[in-house]
Amino acid sequence: MIRRFPNTDYGVSHAISNTRRQGQELSPQQITFIAFVDHVLSYDINCGYSIYALDRFEEQFPEDVDFIAGMRWLIPLLHVQNHQDNCTYLFSSAYVESVGHFHGETAEQTWVELNQLAGQTHQMNNGHHQDTIINHHSYWNWSKTAIMGKYSICCSNFKFN
Repeated sequence: MIRRFPNTDYGVSHAISNTRRQGQELSPQQITFIAFVDHVLSYDINCGYSIYALDRFEEQFPEDVDFIAGMRWLIPLLHVQNHQDNCTYLFSSAYVESVGHFHGETAEQTWVELNQLAGQTHQMNNGHHQDTIINHHSYWNWSKTAIMGKYSICCSNFKFN
């Protein structure tokens, strides 16, 4: 089988493994919970990525197959406009049942803030320009990390009967 998305597969598998506690197996109740919860992945080319995702994960990351089997695939609203018409109906959050209106552009939200630096960095030399952008992104990431605990939910927080 030709692997077309090895880096993305590794990234998704790594993200899935980070949701599990290291050295601890999931209980049957937690496995049941994971099986009934929708997992949504928003990616610019999910129309192509999702086709053989289950086959690729069975071959390379068999421990994540149950998670991938329950995955719901979306394309961010800004990107789905440049796809074929059927991609809009199959992968847009506006048409996927029980997802809600989700734009899926979290990774690109920093550009709005970064545009405010354009006037300041326009006349800087290359090194100072890059340092300023790196500092800006570092602050942006730290701001998100500082409030992450307020919004994160882990399977261990749920009570099972």
